[in-house]
Amino acid sequence: METFGERLQQARKKKKLTQEELANKVGMGSKRAVSMWENDNSKPETDTLLMVSQVLEVSLDWLLTGVKTYTDENGKISIDVEEYVEYLKYKNAQLQRENISLKNPESLSVPQ
Repeated sequence: METFGERLQQARKKKKLTQEELANKVGMGSKRAVSMWENDNSKPETDTLLMVSQVLEVSLDWLLTGVKTYTDENGKISIDVEEYVEYLKYKNAQLQRENISLKNPESLSVPQ
């Protein structure tokens, strides 16, 4: 599975932007930040991440998880089954890291 940095680099190159050009478009001022993101050394702040997705014309979902979402002619979101399976694997791994089991409801804490 691709990393955030790999997806970012792929999207940037598809738009034919240099690291410096992307940095300028999202207000970072230097290519160093973009380089660190692409090398998975850091991730942008939420507001910057939103600008990055808009500049590169990709969804936040795809940029963060690699899962592409699509809308049909009625505006309903549909997703490719294989990509959804990958997303579920990703989410399951994330839940396991956080020690949450969907098979064991007792592991979920519910605020009272």
